[in-house]
Amino acid sequence: MTKCLIFGCLWFSALVGRSQAVEPIRIGNESDWSLCNHLELVKTALWLTPAQAFAVAQKTPTTRLTERHLNLGIEPNYVWLYFRLQNSEATKTVFFLLDRIDIHRVQCFRRRNGQIDTLALTGDALPFQSRPVKINYFAIPIPLKSGEQSEIMILLDKRNEFISGNVALYSSEKFLQTLRLDSALVAFFLGMAGFIFLFNFLLWFSLKDSVHLFFMAHLTCNTLYVLSSLGYGFEFIWPELLFSNSLIMVMLSALWASTNLFLMKRFLGLNPSTSRYSTATTWLAWYILIISFGGCTISLFQQQDLPVCVLQLGEFLLITWIIANVVLLVAVFTEQIRKRNEAAYIYVTALSFTILGTFIYALTLLNVVNAGHFTTNWLLPGFLLEQITLAFGLTIRYNRFQRQNLNLQLTLAQERNQTTTQVINAQEVERRRLAADLHDDLGGTLATLRRSLGALRQQLHDTLAINALDQLEPLVQKSTHDLRRIAHNLMPPEFDRLGLRHALDQLVQSQPMQPTQFSFVVAGQERRFSLEIELNLYRIVSELVQNIHKHAEARRAAVQLLYYEDYLSVMVEDDGLGSRVTKNSETGAGLGLKNSSLRAEYIGAQLRRDVTEAGTLVVLDVPYVTTSYGAFSPIPPTSD
Repeated sequence: MTKCLIFGCLWFSALVGRSQAVEPIRIGNESDWSLCNHLELVKTALWLTPAQAFAVAQKTPTTRLTERHLNLGIEPNYVWLYFRLQNSEATKTVFFLLDRIDIHRVQCFRRRNGQIDTLALTGDALPFQSRPVKINYFAIPIPLKSGEQSEIMILLDKRNEFISGNVALYSSEKFLQTLRLDSALVAFFLGMAGFIFLFNFLLWFSLKDSVHLFFMAHLTCNTLYVLSSLGYGFEFIWPELLFSNSLIMVMLSALWASTNLFLMKRFLGLNPSTSRYSTATTWLAWYILIISFGGCTISLFQQQDLPVCVLQLGEFLLITWIIANVVLLVAVFTEQIRKRNEAAYIYVTALSFTILGTFIYALTLLNVVNAGHFTTNWLLPGFLLEQITLAFGLTIRYNRFQRQNLNLQLTLAQERNQTTTQVINAQEVERRRLAADLHDDLGGTLATLRRSLGALRQQLHDTLAINALDQLEPLVQKSTHDLRRIAHNLMPPEFDRLGLRHALDQLVQSQPMQPTQFSFVVAGQERRFSLEIELNLYRIVSELVQNIHKHAEARRAAVQLLYYEDYLSVMVEDDGLGSRVTKNSETGAGLGLKNSSLRAEYIGAQLRRDVTEAGTLVVLDVPYVTTSYGAFSPIPPTSD
């Protein structure tokens, strides 16, 4: 009854006045035909039968489309599109296109010769397989016979939601060409996104930096949002999930916004000590994620139109988090730019591309500007440039961290070098003091004791007492000899003048013949190093010689100085236990070897140790130009 009353009112209005009938679109050999001033819009509060819709379109004043873009905003009514076709050529098929992907119901009716038939019944309220042409947006083929005149009525059912999009009428050739261009553009976008994702995965795998995980999550949400806005989600991912395109797009946009906040926090290094908005950023990210994702997930189980109150609540929450997100981003970037945070400049540049692309997209939806075919294509360059800029920023961030790490390592190396220098200098000072004390104090005491024993021997006449003194005198002489050897080992006399070769020669000659017989070999033209290097080389060789005495149980050992063209090779080898050395011996020699390695590293030398059953070989290679912690140049040889 209500439908009849409404239809009667519409019919009565036709009697009052009717605008000039719409002119038919003449189909010729063109590739496309304009619908401007040829397409009429009819809005009805209730659904009409096709016959009623055709009658209303013919008899009721309607609104004509004057531009290619259809923008109805939030529309509470059913929307009918009416136009006429007249084919003046041979039989052909033309395609009506609407590049909006989330209309709940799209029905196309054709009337010719008084007969009405249905050309299409589809929309996101029906499975994707209901599409007459299996593509991501709405394309309806309209077959035309030669000389045929047809009336076309298309129903758009998306009440209380936003309706907009470009409408076009293409030939088969132009339609296929458009599909190829769209596919190439999307393939390029996916290829670039995949490359950026793989690049950051490799960075995360090698660096284990969580910022790359958040970037990959952000890139994934970004890509899914773009694909869903183009209709590929409904085509490939959720073809059976009805009434879901708009909800999933809101959900993915929320995922993009929340992952953007998480990524921004790590990209800029935000924490309570560097930003007053660090906690607010985290809370807003979780709020957007929970509200949008949770609300949309619940709505997805409702395989029907949502109540108006639910839609209004969703719009309110959507606007709320968008405003809060914008305010927070402005506050964070203003704060970080004032603090001269270089990462903030990069992030602002990246987001500016997305903001610009989204702004143009919004203007096309509102019909403020005419952006051409497929308004959502404007999202592609904006999002892609954002991801490229962020990926570039992450490489800059990695290089900056690498420089900081290198500077930290250099600082630690310098501090370690200073500590090593202090330790070695302290050891040398103590060795000099001990050598001086042994030589001056204890050596003098032993010398006095020898003289006293000689004088006492001359005064005694008791044979037994003289024999006792004769037994003591060799012990005193041995003690004096050992004391002199120890003092010379601690600090060889005139080391700075005579040099390393002479000091090692004295060291080898001062070693006892039992149980190990030492030999000293020199080959090549002698070259002098700085006193610091030669003294450390002497300490290393001395430590190795002591290890042979204590642990090797060798019969023969050798110390060799081999002067090559570019470096000096110091070799200490023995035929001792080698790899058969006991665990206790290895433990006892460990501290000395560590000390030797420390000294070798300090002077820029390379120390190698080869242990076999035949014995042990230690090789110390010292370049004539050393580039370790300090730069030491060789000193010309001096005559002994």
